[in-house]
Order: sequence, then structure tokens, then C-alpha cells
Amino acid sequence: MEVTAYLRHLKISPRKVRRVVDLVKNLSVPRAEAELEVRPELAAKPLRKLLAAAMSRVKDVSEAAPDEVEIASFRVDAGPTAKRFKPRSRGMANPIARRTSHISLILRIPDRPRKKRSERAVKEVSPPREAVAREDQGEDAELKPTAARSSAETTRPRTRPRVPRLGRRFFQRKSV
Repeated sequence: MEVTAYLRHLKISPRKVRRVVDLVKNLSVPRAEAELEVRPELAAKPLRKLLAAAMSRVKDVSEAAPDEVEIASFRVDAGPTAKRFKPRSRGMANPIARRTSHISLILRIPDRPRKKRSERAVKEVSPPREAVAREDQGEDAELKPTAARSSAETTRPRTRPRVPRLGRRFFQRKSV
């Protein structure tokens, strides 16, 4: 089982946050909390709060001890960038990009034996159509293959068409 926690629009650059995340990515949860407690970086405090929020969700959904929970994924993505300009001499201006981060944390909880099926409500499942047809025709009847589905039925329809990103730049210019 996995538990997910998100932190959106953190006003710290993704590059700076990734430096801290890379230190705690492969640690157990208690060790990661201890490491984030002593880190001097500005990003350590919000990451510690995010880890605490995820552990709170773990306590809500299972009875796993903190030592058993492991960090499955700790990802930092770029959020929206606020663009500002700094005035310079002779009427010029230099661009300033104030970057933000989106952080997603996925914790993996080890599977434990579940409650007995007799305690839970059991839903009755109807038999497949071929089995019903075979019972109607008798046990000797051959099972005929179902008609092949068209490719439109087997593939999922896309929710929105893909549009190429023409305005995206890979490298920022130093001066504009």
C-alpha cells in the first residue's frame, strides 16, 4: 500500500530542494526525519513537515510502525516561475526568475494479512457469457471464441489531443 503527500508552490528553487531530497531519498523514515532536523538548508523545514504529514496519513490508514515504512518516491518538479525585472544602468533591465517547486512524496507500507473474508461483505459475481451458453447447450458443446474486438474498443480514448509545445525553450538566455 502506498500513501502520497504533496507540497505545491514552495517558494524555493527546485534545484536547491533537490539537493536536500537527494540526501534523504533512500533512508528509512525515522532516519530521514533525523537528517532533515539537523540540515541547515532552507528547504529542510518544509520537507520535514511534508514527511510528518505523510506519516500522519500512514497512521490513519494502517497500523504500521514508522520503522516499517519506507520512502518509495521523493520527487521535486518545477512549479510556476514568477518573472521580474531588476533595473540596471542606462535604462536597461535584467530579468529575474523566481522559481517555485512542486514536491511529491510516496511512502510504501508493507502489506499485512487482511481481515477474514467472512467478516467482509462478499459480492456475488455473475459467470461469464460463454459459461452460461455452455450450460444451455450441455457439457459436450464446444466453447466458441468470442469475436475479436475492434481496435477502437480495445484502446482507451484520449481525454485531450496532444499539442506540441512550440514555445518552450530548453535554455534560458543570459541577457535579453
